[in-house]
Amino acid sequence: MESKRPLTPRLVKPAKMRDVVTYWRVRSPHTGKVATCIGAQRGAEYEIRVEYAPDDQIATEAFAGDDAREVMDAYAAQLYRDLVQNGFADVEISLH
Repeated sequence: MESKRPLTPRLVKPAKMRDVVTYWRVRSPHTGKVATCIGAQRGAEYEIRVEYAPDDQIATEAFAGDDAREVMDAYAAQLYRDLVQNGFADVEISLH
């Protein structure tokens, strides 16, 4: 006869978000701070982060589905256009 041990769940850490693209950087006409728009991926899910620094996020938006990457790309482009039209200045992205 087999002994029945209680089943215990195995905790699995979720995959970390991995940055896949830096879309743009803009300088705020109000604060002078530079905000960066970053696209990240975890599995089939994508996320946009607009941040002054990794620990100072302004906004995030999540995207899922078969066309998640394309929707994220379009969202980032529209957000950039909106910010520039409202006085934000483009800041060149330096490639190290």
